[in-house]
Amino acid sequence: MDWKREKTNFLLLGKLFKKFSFSIGFWSMTDGIVRRLKLNKIYPKTNSIRYGLCKKYLLLNYEDIIEKYLYLERKNMFETKKTIGDDAPIWVFWYQGIEQLPYPINLTIESIKRHAGTHPVIVLDKNNYQKYVNLSSIILEKFNEGKGSISFAHFADILRIELLYKHGGIWMDSTFFMTRDMPKSVALSSFYTLNQNSLREWVISKDKWSVGYLGSYKNSSFISFCRDFLNAYFEREDYVLCYLM
Repeated sequence: MDWKREKTNFLLLGKLFKKFSFSIGFWSMTDGIVRRLKLNKIYPKTNSIRYGLCKKYLLLNYEDIIEKYLYLERKNMFETKKTIGDDAPIWVFWYQGIEQLPYPINLTIESIKRHAGTHPVIVLDKNNYQKYVNLSSIILEKFNEGKGSISFAHFADILRIELLYKHGGIWMDSTFFMTRDMPKSVALSSFYTLNQNSLREWVISKDKWSVGYLGSYKNSSFISFCRDFLNAYFEREDYVLCYLM
């Protein structure tokens, strides 16, 4: 067992009780215990209750953003006819630095370049991502100070959505290893992600999408919603409500 990681989880659990609610803290704790004990018959139920409470919290506290996009939808103001395009960039991110990529990241990124087709591959790290996006100063301050809400994983979530909103293209996690060329169906889509096919009903995504592989056209209304929501959350909150934000 990774005791350092368990200590971090325990401290975070205390924040859930203090910063959000007893119910969210209790069911997060219960869900974690059930998962660690591998009580697979119970886990879907505890997980569903936990994330149901998290969603209620988000609906209540971020109603301003949700209502803004519901209004746009009611007014039929969403653009859906654009496509990603066959010259859209592929975005890959390795925070530590692209000068000396470790194994196997060097191989996975090379595979992406080899099979990108007409898509230019732009590899980002901590030194060059600012050339393409301007992230919230509040978020950057929290991330650089190591505050609880923004880990490397969540920073990458924020970055990928900002890139897709401002430039469009395809985000691919640096751990993806490609064995064949990019499917043409990606360029012809207005939004693209990976279906994981196992169709677990109790997880947030229901295995129908993955944040590790996202494609969208520039200024997409859907990506704009994700961008506004993520920025608002990480600017207002000091702790992560749940891993799958």
